[in-house]
Amino acid sequence: MASESSDDDDIPLGQLVAPMVRAIQEKSSSNSNVLQNIGQKRKSPDHSAVASRKEKRAAPAAARNRRAAPPPAAAAPKAKTASKDGSDAFYADCVKGQLVQKLICRWWYAIDWPSPADLAKPVPAEYEPLDGYPGVYICIKGGEMGNIIDHRDHENGPSFSNFKAKNSGELKELLLKALDTQKERLVEHEGPNSTYLRAINKEITWASKVNAEKADKEARKF
Repeated sequence: MASESSDDDDIPLGQLVAPMVRAIQEKSSSNSNVLQNIGQKRKSPDHSAVASRKEKRAAPAAARNRRAAPPPAAAAPKAKTASKDGSDAFYADCVKGQLVQKLICRWWYAIDWPSPADLAKPVPAEYEPLDGYPGVYICIKGGEMGNIIDHRDHENGPSFSNFKAKNSGELKELLLKALDTQKERLVEHEGPNSTYLRAINKEITWASKVNAEKADKEARKF
């Protein structure tokens, strides 16, 4: 035993240490490779697997979005051009209808409405005339405050329907009267050189040429 111990003592220390160093290095290298592989696995995941998982997660969301998407708004229907009804055609294409239109915009030059008799009707003391509406009164105090009294004769008042019920001869007479009165008032206020006289004279010429019987016959078609 002593000889074996002495033999070991004669071996250089470097030779004894070298195998141990190599073993440690090999073990260290092996551990390093293991750690490197682990690091690579952690740092470099399988991209195909990750993409597959993302696609699986995205697929339900996309499906939900498709289900939640509102339907496309329906296109608004194009507005159709309104065709003329019988009333429109009467006032636009019929001579009697034109007589009515020309009279309705200046009737006060030819017709006294409300009539003096309607304006003379008594009203309660708590009522006062409504500005701009002769023959109409409003209660200003008491339990009926705000109530309206209208003494005007609407059955014979100036309106499209009432004028349309008249014959063309009466309409022509009323229109010419209204135009003549309007012309007189215009000259009184603006003189004989008023720029509006030409338009009024043109209307007088047109109305004077209206054949009332023919106009009534034409109006029966509407």
